[in-house]
Amino acid sequence: MTTLDEALGQINKLVGFNTLDDDPDLLWIHHKYHVKPSFVALGLCMLLAILLLLSRADRLIVCFTCSIIPAYFTFLALLHMRKPLIVKYLTYWAMFVLMELVSPIIVLVLPAHFWVFIRVVLTVSLLNPKLNGAGLLYSRFIKPFMDDFEPSMQQETQLARNLASNPTVH
Repeated sequence: MTTLDEALGQINKLVGFNTLDDDPDLLWIHHKYHVKPSFVALGLCMLLAILLLLSRADRLIVCFTCSIIPAYFTFLALLHMRKPLIVKYLTYWAMFVLMELVSPIIVLVLPAHFWVFIRVVLTVSLLNPKLNGAGLLYSRFIKPFMDDFEPSMQQETQLARNLASNPTVH
């Protein structure tokens, strides 16, 4: 039993799930079931990987991994007003929307199961506290793009507001 705990602990440390054990919102899992939250997360990932390989449950897996779990953690961050976590999850949702916009194009090029696997891995890397994938993508790509185009977007937004508030017939 100890070697299994050690092995799972090493895997959790490698993928960054060990930070879940210190999350005050997840302590109830350890108290109620006597299982570390990181072990639960690792077990769910393994279960989802097996389902992905053995079945056509890809929509369910993507929905659960990319939407339901991040939504739960977003609601917890908002409920307890934890600003760093709110920023983290807001950044994730911005990257999620971009992933959804690109998804139909990628599905044309890649096989559907391969894209599902990439989406799940990408979601885990976007949310992983060690990797901070969402923050990294935002700071390296999205923010510079937005900085370049923000003045023109502000002008267009103001023009649209002016047109909406002063409708004239031409």
